[in-house]
Amino acid sequence: MLQIWDIVGALIKGEKMPLPDDITFGLDLILPNVDYIQMEGLRGNKNGSYEQFLRLFLKGAVGIRDWKAKVGTTLVSTFVSVQMEAYAVTLYLNGYYAWMHEYRQIVPRNNSNSDETTSISAMTDAGTASVVGYQWTSDSRGSRRNEGWKRGGMEMYDAVEKALAIQRSNKKMGETLDKAVYCKLLNGERVLEARVPARKRAKLSDLIGRSLAAG
Repeated sequence: MLQIWDIVGALIKGEKMPLPDDITFGLDLILPNVDYIQMEGLRGNKNGSYEQFLRLFLKGAVGIRDWKAKVGTTLVSTFVSVQMEAYAVTLYLNGYYAWMHEYRQIVPRNNSNSDETTSISAMTDAGTASVVGYQWTSDSRGSRRNEGWKRGGMEMYDAVEKALAIQRSNKKMGETLDKAVYCKLLNGERVLEARVPARKRAKLSDLIGRSLAAG
């Protein structure tokens, strides 16, 4: 399970969180003939956002125990299936703004990453009502497994899975990207647990757990 203090720790340390639009840039859920090799979303991202996502958040679908046992010893694509990677992406897209909103409520504002603050404020100002909630799952008492996902979330997962399967077959987007992630993880560029009081950390863990439970 993705640990919330990974996210909090990353933000406090000034890590730039991958923005949802960066991850999905060029991905079209309607048009059937998307050129997944030429698109700049997912593994085709050129600004490092997706590499950052793999390094920090792929563990959310893999599980911490398996992640720690294998990361730094083998490339992620050898132990993380396309389906698991697509699920991690969908989880991240689903909960991103809910987590960022909660982070801003309990972590001192002067510790916030300015990029995240600007992004959230801009979308809120634009009248995006869902900016502080989950996109495709309920957040009433968490996204219980039997509540499932809205159709949009399932369509996003299907589109991401299809794109990743094709992108992984491309040397640059597959092996080369995996090696870049491998080297950074091997060199110890992991996000450390933030020094956040246990009570606040538990509150954040519960928040992200709601989204994970929906799977």
